[in-house]
Amino acid sequence: MLDSGLERLGGAGEKGVLLVRGYPAVYVEWLDMFVIADLHLGFEEAMASTGVFLPRVQLRNAIRLLESLSTVKPGARLAVAGDMKHAFHTLTRQERIELVKFVRSVESLGFRELVVVRGNHDNYVKNVLAPLGVEVVEPLLDLGRGVIVAHGHKRIDQDYELVIMGHEHPAITVSVGGGRSKFPVFLMVPLEGGGQALVLPPSGSYQVGNVVSTDRSSYLSPVIRERGVVKDAVPVIVDEETGLMPLVRLSLLEELFLA
Repeated sequence: MLDSGLERLGGAGEKGVLLVRGYPAVYVEWLDMFVIADLHLGFEEAMASTGVFLPRVQLRNAIRLLESLSTVKPGARLAVAGDMKHAFHTLTRQERIELVKFVRSVESLGFRELVVVRGNHDNYVKNVLAPLGVEVVEPLLDLGRGVIVAHGHKRIDQDYELVIMGHEHPAITVSVGGGRSKFPVFLMVPLEGGGQALVLPPSGSYQVGNVVSTDRSSYLSPVIRERGVVKDAVPVIVDEETGLMPLVRLSLLEELFLA
């Protein structure tokens, strides 16, 4: 019987990779592992350096996400699919502090392992995480059964059945009754030559998302930009209150609802 907090959708579900209802996370059945992406810890300090001052909620909400996942599957493993921190070329004071606090929260909430796949924002992250016993891998984490976790900012030359990735921050903008609303989404993208990419919504509160489209050149990741059959990609809205809402493929969705 499937746990009430999990949903088996599409090819990923058939492989044993389940979407978590209401949260930007997936659950890998055979490894008892959650995967999240794009926390962007330290974002507020980076913005403050440019003169934009934001409430410091990024870490607080990341810990709230951990608390929720720990109730779905107590004692599970956790993988972060890149961009655990925000600043590109440095390790800020806020990042260092929040990385440590995040790891300590993972431990205190009973997750039995944390592994981080290095993203393009994760320069110097290993300096903080390695002394805490957290493994940082690149360019990908092989989960077996033809499934990998990657951040998505680099090409993946070998073919896999399923690529779990972040980097894109996928979202949709829907026009209904004269109003416009933006929603984060999981994006299930068939790949040319076989296989599928499962793009995770960002876990960072301020990473509101990039609107997806059928224009392949608009995507950030070479995985999608070069191999994604984006017209047949299926977005799944994720919302803490309503859970998951699978939509029709992008080519139909653009015709019907998208601005």
